[in-house]
Amino acid sequence: MNFTNFLPLPLQQTDMQLLETHKVPLLKTPIRLQEYGVGIFATLPTKSGLKKAIKNNLIFVNGKPATTALFIKGNETIELFQTEDNTNKKHFHFPLEVLFEDDYLAIVYKPAGILVSGNSFATMDNTLTQNLQKSSLPNATRPRPVHRLDYPTSGLLLIGKTTESIIALNKLFEQKKIQKTYFAICIGKMKQNGEIDLPIDDKSARFSKI
Repeated sequence: MNFTNFLPLPLQQTDMQLLETHKVPLLKTPIRLQEYGVGIFATLPTKSGLKKAIKNNLIFVNGKPATTALFIKGNETIELFQTEDNTNKKHFHFPLEVLFEDDYLAIVYKPAGILVSGNSFATMDNTLTQNLQKSSLPNATRPRPVHRLDYPTSGLLLIGKTTESIIALNKLFEQKKIQKTYFAICIGKMKQNGEIDLPIDDKSARFSKI
């Protein structure tokens, strides 16, 4: 039996590759790592990505695995690792319709009935490397979706292919400079035309019949 997987994480650190290091300046007020760490690493621009990296024991603070409950006070050294050997990682082979692609980003069509990302194997995220060309730019990274579409929803999915493009696209979504338009298919008799302007989950929503 191979007991390697049962070793404590610090003994397995040689199996990981250091990506980035961040030195924390002196802080006036302590702040949780899950809040402070957003954006400090170029290859980890989102809060969800940070939480996932912490959960997977890929972030160390002063040489020890970090937790989301850890408070950062100042002068700490925060390190981001990645596993070195990804050669055995399984890829989800699923042909995608690629509508646009260059070295910075891509636009692909997401069919209904497939997750964008998550713990499942059959996700859009797991099939991107099979369908897209690797960027030739020096800051190239694994293609990543920069937003989500619900499981039953089909539509266009925006993919970042470099660290800078992923950060820039995320900021555009945060600043609401990218708009999504949804088309709904309704069953039943409806008026010839009309509009519904009511909030959904406390968010502004408007439906127009065309």
